[in-house]
Amino acid sequence: MRAVKVAFAWCFVLAAFGSVRMAQVHPTPVFIYLSLASAIIFGRAWWSVLRSRSSARSWGKAAGMAAVTLSGLLLYRTSFPLLSLYWIPFVAGLIALVLFSLPDTAAAPVPVKKPTEHPPLPGDGTNALVNRTVPLIGAIAAIAGRSFWSRWATDHHMAVGGTLGIYLQFLLAVLLVILIHEGGHALGGGSSMKLIHFVVGPFRWQRIGDQWKFEFRPSTLLSFPGGTAVVPSDLNNFRRRKIIQVAAGPIASVVTGLLAAVAVFTAPGHFWAADWRVFSYFSTISLVVGLLNFIPFKMGRGYSDGAKLYQLRSEGLWSSYHRLLGLISSTNVTANRPRDYDIETVELAAGTIARGVDELNMHLCAYAFYLDKGQLEEARGALAKAEALCQDSSIELPEDRYAEFVFAIAFLRRDAATARRWWDRMIARDSFEFEGRHWNSRCALLLSENRLQEALEVWKKADAWSRTQPKVGAWEAQRHVVKLLGSALRESIATAPAV
Repeated sequence: MRAVKVAFAWCFVLAAFGSVRMAQVHPTPVFIYLSLASAIIFGRAWWSVLRSRSSARSWGKAAGMAAVTLSGLLLYRTSFPLLSLYWIPFVAGLIALVLFSLPDTAAAPVPVKKPTEHPPLPGDGTNALVNRTVPLIGAIAAIAGRSFWSRWATDHHMAVGGTLGIYLQFLLAVLLVILIHEGGHALGGGSSMKLIHFVVGPFRWQRIGDQWKFEFRPSTLLSFPGGTAVVPSDLNNFRRRKIIQVAAGPIASVVTGLLAAVAVFTAPGHFWAADWRVFSYFSTISLVVGLLNFIPFKMGRGYSDGAKLYQLRSEGLWSSYHRLLGLISSTNVTANRPRDYDIETVELAAGTIARGVDELNMHLCAYAFYLDKGQLEEARGALAKAEALCQDSSIELPEDRYAEFVFAIAFLRRDAATARRWWDRMIARDSFEFEGRHWNSRCALLLSENRLQEALEVWKKADAWSRTQPKVGAWEAQRHVVKLLGSALRESIATAPAV
């Protein structure tokens, strides 16, 4: 059943492109809005099914209904409906409705807690109404921009025919917008900030120590993610430098969007006239992205550039929190270590301006701070708060935190049963791959289970692997953890009863 649903998910991708095409073939208001709405539904259904989201069944049924509705309207407008190819999406939509209405019999349903929805946080600069309406404003602006350029092209006798090349031009325009926006953020950091992460659609680069790792993720081709992570090499004048770095992204989008608009207006009679469409797509998308990003709003856990600028310009906890986040990320490329964290800001932010996963990260930062300073009792207290947050809410532990939980529970509390449960949950994940960073967790787990000789062999591997890692603060802290683990292991072996 899962394989069939995934196959339908990729059919939804084709349906999304087909919906956009219908808006061009039938440029009436009804078809334009219905086709674009259907394209969004198909895209969301594809993503939800592919990622096995809890909402996959609902989106699958919505996509089936969209296919039936859109193809049904087209059949109604066709001169010879019985011979029409529109019966294919109509029947496929009916099948999708039935398929995604069936219960998943592969496994017993697991009750899922409803995520807690928090209102805008005090001082974050956002508004609940704005948060809900910004996506709608963006969609309306994009449609208005497309309509404007289409009328302009008709008035100036530019080619407006629809081909597959239009979709490729649209994809190219979107990727260029993301590249320039994120590139603006990266360049805005200047030489005082180091780029460690860069995402443009399916392409992503990540700096690990002194090495860059490239990854291509085709599953994000239709979601168009973008992201930049830059970290300060020092914290002098951090707020001013961070404001420049954040503002550089939307400024780059607005400036290049205006330049692209000029290119379109001057296209007739010039050699770039044939490319007017990609320039128009780029101009519309870039201006919408740039201008909307100056508005303070929040989507999911992420803040717009405008919200970040508001928070950075404010005095008090929000400004200190951004400085703390810069310090935390800088441990990957500088000598800063967890023991250098501003623990007062960490503990003030947890549960106030840091909620959900962000609050969990603050508790784990406090745990890392105390562990790196050798204050084990305080580290246990911070760990207990992180555990309680996972147990008492709908928060799912981020994938990269599982190993940390296993180690902390096994090493600090010697709670073998709980550590084993976290270990089993970690290795059961489809995306799990054993890496060198897991040796510490494995060793601590074996130590808590009193399998001392096995633990000693694993510790040797952890020690050897940690010595190969970069000479930066985050890995110096890890090498310190290996030493603590080795000391505890030798003590346990020395006091163990002879067999």
